[in-house]
Amino acid sequence: MTEPPAAGHSSITRARQALARFYCRRMEEREDRLAAMTTDRVVRQFEWGLDWTRGWPDTADVARDGDSPVSYLARLNESALGRSSRFFGYRTPSDFRLDNSLL
Repeated sequence: MTEPPAAGHSSITRARQALARFYCRRMEEREDRLAAMTTDRVVRQFEWGLDWTRGWPDTADVARDGDSPVSYLARLNESALGRSSRFFGYRTPSDFRLDNSLL
């Protein structure tokens, strides 16, 4: 015998939850299948991607000072959020020209 639906749980909500579980299972099965087929996999050490931060506007103002990668990224993030217009700002490029509708 099945239990009655909990208060606030409509049949649509239960259907959505069942569909979400089904989808999750299918995706995990698919990922497992794809991973099992790969024979040329290379396992690399996790990297924080600090090399990508070199061109960020605030990098020159935030010294690494021996911080761990996660601490340094957190400080860069705080700086970028504090000066978001500088970090996310956009300057229209001036080094291009149009010639007969060709860039």
